[in-house]
Amino acid sequence: MNVKDLEKASKLMEQIKALDAEIIKVEKFAVQLANHNHKAEIIFKAENLDDQAKQKVCFDEDGSLMTPGAEHRSRFDMFSSMINGGPRHYSFRCDQSVGTTVLNAQVTETDMLQMLGLLLHIRQEQRRDLIGELKRMGLVL
Repeated sequence: MNVKDLEKASKLMEQIKALDAEIIKVEKFAVQLANHNHKAEIIFKAENLDDQAKQKVCFDEDGSLMTPGAEHRSRFDMFSSMINGGPRHYSFRCDQSVGTTVLNAQVTETDMLQMLGLLLHIRQEQRRDLIGELKRMGLVL
């Protein structure tokens, strides 16, 4: 094994360790959420990294025009409790100055556990792929 391969393997091991730490953190959070009564809220934040981050307009999930910097609620919120079995409160904020869009959603504990399960699955797949790369290089964990 040459120095280049060792450097690559070292970087892969660092990524695996970071994924392991994140997986443990998510698992602990899920156990705590499952074992206690909580009010659950999830926040998604997307920051535009393009040069044109300052946009004139934003659109919400149903295509309605939003005013930059203003809070909005979907016109379908009143139906979400009937369809999904519980109240859902979504608010969107389009921050024109930094090109950031934020989605806040109050969800049930079950919804949050499902999202955490999906996140765990994604991270475990990423970890498996990195370990597979190490195996192809001739290293075994």
